[in-house]
Amino acid sequence: MTLSFPFKSLISITIMMGLLPIGLMSCSEDKEKNPIIYGGSSNADPLAAVQEAWDKIENELDDRQAALVLMTTPGAPELNATALQQAVDATLPGTTKVWGLTSAYQVVFGTEPDATIGIFTPEGLLPSGVGFMALAYKDMKAGIGSMAPESADVKILDTKENGQTVIKAAIADAGMTEQDKPKVVFIVSCSSTPLFEILKGITEVVGSDVPVIGGRSAGIHSFLAGFQYEYQFTRSRASEDDLVVAVAYGDFKVASYWGYGHDEYPEKSGVLGNVVSTANGARIGTIDDRPCAEVYAEWLDNNELITTAYENAMAEDVNKGFGAEIWTRNAFKVSEGDTGAFITISATQTTPDGTCATCCSTVEEGATASLLSVTAAGANGIFGKMIDQARRSENMAKDDVAGAFLVACESLLAGYPEFGSQVLGPIQSNIGADKPILGFLGSSEVGYTKEHGARHLSFSAAATVFSK
Repeated sequence: MTLSFPFKSLISITIMMGLLPIGLMSCSEDKEKNPIIYGGSSNADPLAAVQEAWDKIENELDDRQAALVLMTTPGAPELNATALQQAVDATLPGTTKVWGLTSAYQVVFGTEPDATIGIFTPEGLLPSGVGFMALAYKDMKAGIGSMAPESADVKILDTKENGQTVIKAAIADAGMTEQDKPKVVFIVSCSSTPLFEILKGITEVVGSDVPVIGGRSAGIHSFLAGFQYEYQFTRSRASEDDLVVAVAYGDFKVASYWGYGHDEYPEKSGVLGNVVSTANGARIGTIDDRPCAEVYAEWLDNNELITTAYENAMAEDVNKGFGAEIWTRNAFKVSEGDTGAFITISATQTTPDGTCATCCSTVEEGATASLLSVTAAGANGIFGKMIDQARRSENMAKDDVAGAFLVACESLLAGYPEFGSQVLGPIQSNIGADKPILGFLGSSEVGYTKEHGARHLSFSAAATVFSK
């Protein structure tokens, strides 16, 4: 007599007996594999670093494909950017697209470094080598668009046309059309190329509801020598002056949020209640018809550094800086029209008439301004705060997070050198200790919120989390 069992019953029996073939279990196992994978190495040799970092990713990929790899590396003097790019191109699969940049390595306001850092990883800070974040979602598509200056003497202009050109190139590289909406856009430029109009051009193509994240590359920022050792990367090029964007398409969610680690002090400056009477570009002349330097000093309890700088500027008829202690730890929160949006800027110096030069955005007359100041606790908790807000914006539970990509202003490091070594705890408490992260410090940031879209920022931090 022959016994007959339905196929489903047979599987149930074999599961209970522990006899289910590996092949039949693979489908459920695939669903549990994290589509975001981190690989890093602190090896100073570019080829060895890339190989070690990619080996870690490849071990977790199994038979999956990484459509896009995000890469960051410290912008240190010993960095051989071309060798790093060539190692990436030789090591990674030919179908994998690469978007990358250098992270701040040192901030120098005098003759000695005020702080030294590298990149943010799940193991903490990486002062050398390379960090990769692979996006390996099923059926994901990715594309790269880049633009180089016409000559070494010309920088890429901040125009909507350039933004449209570079995003369209990335969309075409992904094999998609402008009617297909990407899930996320990554962007990087050099420190001398603002991204205000470029972002507008990108948004006009992909829509204001698509997160655009990234920033301007960094390396060593010296007040004496300017910006040095900063690069942008694709798998075919390492450059000091390029504009590079990446687009990603697939069945996953992206949640992003930006903000600041500063506290507001309404008892000192009011909350957006002080009108910028005169302004010119990135310079604030007067607030409530009083010299900006005078108002700023008053907000900071008649701060001696600001007062002295202003007095010396008037006496010597030259511009005077406030010092890193002031501008790395304090900022203005400035409104943008009646939209509810705002920017954060910092006053770095004063002219003899009390006008304050600010970094790094333009200010409109009629805007309102108030005081922001950051503490060590605020700086250390900023990434955790942004991750929490990002998850809330898309109702993404902690267990649903696959990984996070992070960007912050290098000024946070300059103001509080211990910042870099104490941010990991708040990050892990908001996404889990086992989740991959990758982050960099830029010379400015690009962040996104659902309320106000993509923004070119300064003195802030942004977090982007990806779903499983």
